[in-house]
Amino acid sequence: MLKNLTAVSGLPVVSPATTSPDLSGRIARVVPSDALQGATLVKFASFDLVVKVVAVGPVSAKATLDSIASEARARGLRVGKVTYPNATKKVTDYAGKIAAQHADGIIFIGGTETPSLVRALVRIGLPAHVYFTSAAGSAAAQGDYPRGTLSGAKVLGPDLRTPAAFKKRILGVDSKVTQFDYTTQSYDAAVVVGLAAAEAGDPALLAQHLSSVTMVGQRCSTPSVCLALIARGTDIDYVGVSGPVDISIDGDVVSASYALRTFGGNNKPGTSVDRKSTRLNSSHA
Repeated sequence: MLKNLTAVSGLPVVSPATTSPDLSGRIARVVPSDALQGATLVKFASFDLVVKVVAVGPVSAKATLDSIASEARARGLRVGKVTYPNATKKVTDYAGKIAAQHADGIIFIGGTETPSLVRALVRIGLPAHVYFTSAAGSAAAQGDYPRGTLSGAKVLGPDLRTPAAFKKRILGVDSKVTQFDYTTQSYDAAVVVGLAAAEAGDPALLAQHLSSVTMVGQRCSTPSVCLALIARGTDIDYVGVSGPVDISIDGDVVSASYALRTFGGNNKPGTSVDRKSTRLNSSHA
């Protein structure tokens, strides 16, 4: 997505799946930035009575790391950060710096390097409470550790449920569809663009109305009802098939629904999913 920004320069873009914090303020989206995912993990750490959390990730994840630090301070938690170069082949060299934080909670926000870090920390002291962003958790689940190493660890990911009625509508159009991830978000992105265009009246002003049709006003969930309200001059708050959209004036959603899974003794995330909704702390808005 970042590589294609110049091609759409000056045009309003609403993404159904892009989560990079680097795009904040440059496009709009109906899915949360990774920065919100990091802040949400801090919330769960505070529920677990963690006293100090250390955020660990590559330097390219600065926005997420900063979001974790800001949310931790807002919740009264002590916080530390350990970063490493994106392309480092010696990520385990940073295990000592992580252990030196003496934190009782750790949030991993990296990728394929995560298992190596976990194994290194097991030898010198893995914090009692372990949390993963979606990418880090997927990578960690592929690692080879002693049984029970990640038991109780939590991984947060996007809530990609597709309501049965909406799935039926899709299959009515194409009965061969088998992959439904991000279908509701794609639909909501298209609807939001249409509603913003209707309220703006002028295509050149469309981007300015993405927030006003999703944040505050009379709630509506079907395009026809929403359009009728707009035609009467009513401020609307579109609630999508994927849930509340709530796009800020910067283009980022300020609330999200997540799926939280807990690792079992086999060091794999369990099949039981705890659905969680969260709203961005006002300090980040």
